[in-house]
Amino acid sequence: MELTPLQKKITRGFLSRIGFALCAMLALNIGLTYLIAAIREALPALPGDPWLFALLANYTLSPLVCALILRPVPKAALGKECVRPGKMFTIFLMCYGIAILANLLGNLIATLLGQETPFSLLGDTAIQTILETPTTFFSIFTICFFGPVIEELVFRKLLIDRLARYGEWVAVFMSALLFGLFHGNFLQFFYAFGLGLAFGHLYYKTGRIWYTILLHCVINTIPNLLLPILREGRLMPLMIVGMLVLLVVASGVTLTIIWVVRFFRRRRAMGMPALSPRVCILPQKGWAGLVFLNPGMLTVLAACVVYFCMELLVW
Repeated sequence: MELTPLQKKITRGFLSRIGFALCAMLALNIGLTYLIAAIREALPALPGDPWLFALLANYTLSPLVCALILRPVPKAALGKECVRPGKMFTIFLMCYGIAILANLLGNLIATLLGQETPFSLLGDTAIQTILETPTTFFSIFTICFFGPVIEELVFRKLLIDRLARYGEWVAVFMSALLFGLFHGNFLQFFYAFGLGLAFGHLYYKTGRIWYTILLHCVINTIPNLLLPILREGRLMPLMIVGMLVLLVVASGVTLTIIWVVRFFRRRRAMGMPALSPRVCILPQKGWAGLVFLNPGMLTVLAACVVYFCMELLVW
């Protein structure tokens, strides 16, 4: 079914607005970070850690501006599935396995680009690096709770609610892609993209944002719990932690493969498409142009590329 010119214009406008909202959020994040750094350099006697002030600003003002810009974009209804504790634990194993493998891929690419980044069995290498420096309660609280909550509200709640009308795969993929790009470096991109796919699918099916918030908080908290053991450097604790992490990764990868195979087989047996059908039908031809090649999305993608290049120069 082809869309009328007016329908295409409305669809392109909604998607473009989403892109511009995220671009405004990214610009504020970068601008506030450099502004706070400049103020601290000009006034070194000011108390407090400038990194923490920048983090707080990025997790409060920027998401608020993004949410205000997205208010006119209509939302779509999501699934209402309920996840029992046993299934939630299985999903956690899958997510953690994906996180470790994606982090390994990110480290490999970062190394090829000349960035010396040791691989972390704890998940996100950047989180481990932050936690290895002298920390305060506020920084740990931000990394383990406040940050995950805001990121899930923005990249799952705000985005998927508004992208779901174009279908499951469009909503989940775009949410995960932008979530990865906003991390601004190859070290974290694949890690965030892999988790974004898992979190996005879970939120799309359940409509319960606290599920993904819980998983995100747990995965970010694991480095904080295990880091004291790694700091001690004793052989036996290191071996135990390493074996447990490898067991979790192996279980998570195996469960993920089994789930993917069963998912597509079940869909095929029921005569259903691989992913949920679109609520708002996109044209069979030219749908990619509507989704990706509108002014807002092109702007935010270009801004993310510039952000990546800036991070490479800093490294």
